[in-house]
Amino acid sequence: MRVLITGANGFLGSAILRHAGETGLSLVATDREAGNAMPGVRFFPADILDAGALSGVCRNVDCVCHVAGLAHVFKESALSGESFFRVNVTGTENVAHSAGRAGVRLFVFISSVSVYGGDTKERDERAPCRPEGPYAESKRRAEE
Repeated sequence: MRVLITGANGFLGSAILRHAGETGLSLVATDREAGNAMPGVRFFPADILDAGALSGVCRNVDCVCHVAGLAHVFKESALSGESFFRVNVTGTENVAHSAGRAGVRLFVFISSVSVYGGDTKERDERAPCRPEGPYAESKRRAEE
């Protein structure tokens, strides 16, 4: 199976890339800028906001693990909700459409527990979503 990991230079994307590399999967990685790709991993620089740049990245891929997004902004008020929406929603749509056009069979979207709200109770996928703030709202919209 050949797997594409978006956001491969990010905190979570790089961890997923390392773990997937240990399983023997054939990997392709992408992020806005070339990073420290692992040996044997084909890296394509592409911005998820550039739908045209994604079309070639998704070719000959069986699964997309979409990790790229805008997160970990500790002064969330410094960014507009538009910034989160553009990257997390529009970027996800671009990746999903490119994957669909390329015939990718599996699409794994990495979202966030923040879509469930700030309550500290344990939750699972059956819990109602109550996103609080622009980041959580954008991740919920991307899920939809």
